[in-house]
Amino acid sequence: MDGSCTMSSRQRVTLIASGEAAYRAYLVDLVRAECAVTEVIAAASFGQALATLSARADIALADIALAALDLAAPMARHARDLRRLRTGFPNMRLVILAASDDRVEILAALRAGAHAYIPKALGAAAIGEALRAVAQGDIFVPAALSALPRNAAEPASGGASPSRRPAELTPRQKDVFLLMQRGLRNKEIARALNLSENTIKVHAYALFRRIGISRRKELVAALLAVKH
Repeated sequence: MDGSCTMSSRQRVTLIASGEAAYRAYLVDLVRAECAVTEVIAAASFGQALATLSARADIALADIALAALDLAAPMARHARDLRRLRTGFPNMRLVILAASDDRVEILAALRAGAHAYIPKALGAAAIGEALRAVAQGDIFVPAALSALPRNAAEPASGGASPSRRPAELTPRQKDVFLLMQRGLRNKEIARALNLSENTIKVHAYALFRRIGISRRKELVAALLAVKH
Protein backbone atom coordinates (compact mmCIF):
# COMPACT_ATOMS: atom_id res chain seq x y z
CA MET A 1 0.00 0.00 0.00
CA ASP A 2 2.93 2.33 -0.62
CA GLY A 3 1.85 3.78 -3.96
CA SER A 4 4.91 2.30 -5.61
CA CYS A 5 3.57 1.98 -9.16
CA THR A 6 6.04 3.99 -11.24
CA MET A 7 4.26 6.61 -13.35
CA SER A 8 5.41 9.90 -14.83
CA SER A 9 3.81 13.21 -13.95
CA ARG A 10 1.47 12.87 -16.93
CA GLN A 11 0.88 9.15 -16.99
CA ARG A 12 -1.38 8.89 -13.98
CA VAL A 13 -4.77 7.95 -15.38
CA THR A 14 -5.94 4.36 -14.93
CA LEU A 15 -8.75 2.74 -16.89
CA ILE A 16 -10.80 -0.01 -15.22
CA ALA A 17 -13.58 -2.07 -16.77
CA SER A 18 -15.70 -4.78 -15.16
CA GLY A 19 -19.29 -5.86 -15.57
CA GLU A 20 -19.50 -6.67 -11.85
CA ALA A 21 -20.12 -3.50 -9.85
CA ALA A 22 -18.61 -4.88 -6.64
CA TYR A 23 -15.47 -6.14 -8.41
CA ARG A 24 -15.16 -2.87 -10.30
CA ALA A 25 -15.23 -0.94 -7.02
CA TYR A 26 -12.69 -3.39 -5.57
CA LEU A 27 -10.30 -2.74 -8.47
CA VAL A 28 -10.73 1.02 -8.15
CA ASP A 29 -9.87 0.87 -4.44
CA LEU A 30 -6.92 -1.44 -5.10
CA VAL A 31 -5.44 0.80 -7.82
CA ARG A 32 -5.87 3.92 -5.70
CA ALA A 33 -4.15 2.18 -2.78
CA GLU A 34 -1.28 0.72 -4.81
CA CYS A 35 -0.60 3.39 -7.44
CA ALA A 36 -0.19 7.16 -7.44
CA VAL A 37 -3.00 8.06 -9.83
CA THR A 38 -4.71 11.37 -10.46
CA GLU A 39 -7.82 9.80 -11.98
CA VAL A 40 -9.46 6.40 -12.29
CA ILE A 41 -11.93 5.92 -15.14
CA ALA A 42 -14.29 3.07 -14.26
CA ALA A 43 -16.56 1.49 -16.86
CA ALA A 44 -19.13 -1.31 -16.75
CA SER A 45 -17.76 -2.99 -19.89
CA PHE A 46 -14.81 -2.97 -22.26
CA GLY A 47 -17.00 -1.35 -24.91
CA GLN A 48 -18.07 1.38 -22.51
CA ALA A 49 -14.44 1.98 -21.59
CA LEU A 50 -13.51 2.46 -25.25
CA ALA A 51 -16.47 4.80 -25.76
CA THR A 52 -15.48 6.83 -22.69
CA LEU A 53 -11.94 7.25 -23.99
CA SER A 54 -13.24 8.33 -27.41
CA ALA A 55 -15.45 10.95 -25.77
CA ARG A 56 -12.67 12.36 -23.60
CA ALA A 57 -10.85 14.83 -25.82
CA ASP A 58 -8.86 16.00 -22.80
CA ILE A 59 -7.05 12.67 -22.51
CA ALA A 60 -3.80 12.61 -24.49
CA LEU A 61 -1.97 9.53 -25.71
CA ALA A 62 0.43 9.70 -22.78
CA ASP A 63 -2.21 10.12 -20.10
CA ILE A 64 -3.39 6.50 -19.77
CA ALA A 65 -0.73 4.68 -17.78
CA LEU A 66 -2.60 1.49 -16.97
CA ALA A 67 -5.74 -0.34 -18.04
CA ALA A 68 -7.12 -3.18 -15.93
CA LEU A 69 -9.86 -5.04 -17.79
CA ASP A 70 -12.06 -7.78 -16.35
CA LEU A 71 -12.82 -9.90 -19.43
CA ALA A 72 -14.70 -13.14 -19.97
CA ALA A 73 -13.32 -15.95 -22.13
CA PRO A 74 -12.66 -16.46 -24.95
CA MET A 75 -9.96 -13.81 -25.20
CA ALA A 76 -9.97 -14.16 -28.99
CA ARG A 77 -13.33 -12.40 -28.93
CA HIS A 78 -11.69 -9.30 -27.46
CA ALA A 79 -8.48 -9.38 -29.51
CA ARG A 80 -9.49 -6.71 -32.04
CA ASP A 81 -10.54 -4.19 -29.37
CA LEU A 82 -7.45 -4.94 -27.26
CA ARG A 83 -5.20 -4.23 -30.24
CA ARG A 84 -7.18 -1.06 -30.95
CA LEU A 85 -6.65 0.08 -27.36
CA ARG A 86 -2.92 -0.67 -27.46
CA THR A 87 -2.56 1.13 -30.81
CA GLY A 88 -4.44 4.18 -29.53
CA PHE A 89 -2.43 4.34 -26.31
CA PRO A 90 0.98 2.79 -27.08
CA ASN A 91 2.53 3.78 -23.72
CA MET A 92 -0.28 2.21 -21.71
CA ARG A 93 0.33 -0.97 -19.68
CA LEU A 94 -2.51 -3.44 -20.29
CA VAL A 95 -3.67 -5.89 -17.62
CA ILE A 96 -6.31 -8.58 -18.16
CA LEU A 97 -8.16 -10.02 -15.19
CA ALA A 98 -10.19 -13.15 -15.86
CA ALA A 99 -11.84 -16.11 -14.18
CA SER A 100 -10.25 -18.56 -16.62
CA ASP A 101 -6.71 -19.80 -16.04
CA ASP A 102 -6.46 -21.71 -19.30
CA ARG A 103 -3.11 -21.47 -21.12
CA VAL A 104 -4.86 -20.84 -24.44
CA GLU A 105 -6.58 -17.79 -22.94
CA ILE A 106 -3.33 -16.45 -21.49
CA LEU A 107 -1.52 -16.75 -24.82
CA ALA A 108 -4.43 -15.15 -26.67
CA ALA A 109 -4.35 -12.18 -24.30
CA LEU A 110 -0.57 -11.77 -24.68
CA ARG A 111 -0.81 -11.97 -28.46
CA ALA A 112 -3.46 -9.25 -28.39
CA GLY A 113 -1.10 -6.91 -26.55
CA ALA A 114 -1.64 -7.58 -22.83
CA HIS A 115 1.29 -7.14 -20.48
CA ALA A 116 -0.33 -9.25 -17.77
CA TYR A 117 -2.95 -11.93 -17.29
CA ILE A 118 -4.16 -12.15 -13.69
CA PRO A 119 -6.64 -14.79 -12.45
CA LYS A 120 -9.39 -13.11 -10.46
CA ALA A 121 -9.01 -15.79 -7.80
CA LEU A 122 -5.73 -14.22 -6.63
CA GLY A 123 -5.88 -12.19 -3.44
CA ALA A 124 -5.57 -8.42 -3.20
CA ALA A 125 -1.90 -8.57 -2.18
CA ALA A 126 -0.97 -10.73 -5.19
CA ILE A 127 -2.97 -8.59 -7.62
CA GLY A 128 -1.41 -5.44 -6.18
CA GLU A 129 2.07 -6.91 -6.60
CA ALA A 130 1.27 -7.85 -10.19
CA LEU A 131 0.01 -4.32 -10.95
CA ARG A 132 3.21 -2.83 -9.55
CA ALA A 133 5.35 -5.24 -11.58
CA VAL A 134 3.52 -4.39 -14.81
CA ALA A 135 3.71 -0.64 -14.12
CA GLN A 136 7.48 -1.04 -13.74
CA GLY A 137 7.81 -2.72 -17.14
CA ASP A 138 7.47 -6.44 -16.38
CA ILE A 139 5.00 -8.92 -17.77
CA PHE A 140 3.00 -11.13 -15.41
CA VAL A 141 1.53 -14.59 -15.88
CA PRO A 142 0.21 -16.89 -13.13
CA ALA A 143 2.93 -18.87 -11.36
CA ALA A 144 0.85 -22.05 -11.47
CA LEU A 145 0.77 -21.88 -15.27
CA SER A 146 4.44 -21.10 -15.74
CA ALA A 147 5.59 -24.08 -13.65
CA LEU A 148 7.13 -26.92 -15.62
CA PRO A 149 5.18 -30.18 -15.70
CA ARG A 150 7.04 -32.69 -13.56
CA ASN A 151 8.54 -35.62 -15.41
CA ALA A 152 9.02 -38.95 -13.66
CA ALA A 153 12.65 -38.98 -14.78
CA GLU A 154 13.35 -35.58 -13.17
CA PRO A 155 14.48 -35.09 -9.58
CA ALA A 156 11.87 -34.47 -6.90
CA SER A 157 12.62 -30.74 -6.89
CA GLY A 158 11.13 -30.63 -10.41
CA GLY A 159 12.68 -29.60 -13.70
CA ALA A 160 16.19 -29.63 -14.99
CA SER A 161 18.94 -27.55 -13.45
CA PRO A 162 19.14 -23.94 -14.76
CA SER A 163 22.43 -24.72 -16.51
CA ARG A 164 20.74 -27.38 -18.64
CA ARG A 165 17.52 -25.56 -19.44
CA PRO A 166 18.79 -23.17 -22.17
CA ALA A 167 19.79 -26.17 -24.31
CA GLU A 168 16.15 -27.29 -24.20
CA LEU A 169 14.82 -24.01 -25.58
CA THR A 170 13.79 -23.40 -29.18
CA PRO A 171 16.22 -21.30 -31.28
CA ARG A 172 13.99 -18.21 -30.94
CA GLN A 173 13.62 -18.72 -27.17
CA LYS A 174 17.41 -18.91 -26.94
CA ASP A 175 17.66 -15.59 -28.80
CA VAL A 176 15.22 -13.98 -26.37
CA PHE A 177 16.97 -15.61 -23.40
CA LEU A 178 20.39 -14.25 -24.42
CA LEU A 179 19.06 -10.73 -24.98
CA MET A 180 17.28 -10.78 -21.63
CA GLN A 181 20.59 -11.85 -20.13
CA ARG A 182 22.07 -8.63 -21.50
CA GLY A 183 19.34 -6.66 -19.72
CA LEU A 184 17.26 -5.73 -22.75
CA ARG A 185 13.53 -5.02 -22.36
CA ASN A 186 10.84 -6.52 -24.60
CA LYS A 187 10.74 -3.48 -26.90
CA GLU A 188 14.52 -3.56 -27.35
CA ILE A 189 14.49 -7.31 -27.96
CA ALA A 190 11.74 -6.89 -30.55
CA ARG A 191 13.82 -4.27 -32.35
CA ALA A 192 16.95 -6.43 -32.23
CA LEU A 193 15.16 -9.51 -33.61
CA ASN A 194 12.93 -7.59 -36.04
CA LEU A 195 9.78 -8.95 -34.40
CA SER A 196 6.74 -7.34 -32.82
CA GLU A 197 6.76 -6.69 -29.07
CA ASN A 198 3.69 -8.92 -28.71
CA THR A 199 5.59 -11.80 -30.33
CA ILE A 200 8.45 -11.27 -27.87
CA LYS A 201 5.99 -11.43 -24.98
CA VAL A 202 4.68 -14.76 -26.21
CA HIS A 203 8.25 -16.10 -26.45
CA ALA A 204 8.98 -14.67 -22.99
CA TYR A 205 5.92 -16.41 -21.55
CA ALA A 206 7.04 -19.73 -23.05
CA LEU A 207 10.57 -19.13 -21.74
CA PHE A 208 9.33 -18.32 -18.25
CA ARG A 209 7.19 -21.45 -18.30
CA ARG A 210 10.14 -23.55 -19.44
CA ILE A 211 12.37 -22.24 -16.66
CA GLY A 212 9.57 -22.46 -14.11
CA ILE A 213 9.10 -18.83 -13.09
CA SER A 214 6.31 -16.28 -13.36
CA ARG A 215 7.95 -12.89 -13.78
CA ARG A 216 10.97 -11.32 -15.41
CA LYS A 217 12.81 -10.41 -12.21
CA GLU A 218 12.76 -14.08 -11.18
CA LEU A 219 14.71 -14.80 -14.35
CA VAL A 220 17.74 -13.00 -12.96
CA ALA A 221 18.64 -15.79 -10.57
CA ALA A 222 18.34 -18.39 -13.35
CA LEU A 223 20.49 -16.27 -15.65
CA LEU A 224 23.17 -15.90 -12.99
CA ALA A 225 23.09 -19.64 -12.44
CA VAL A 226 23.63 -20.19 -16.17
CA LYS A 227 26.62 -17.81 -16.16
CA HIS A 228 28.24 -19.63 -13.28
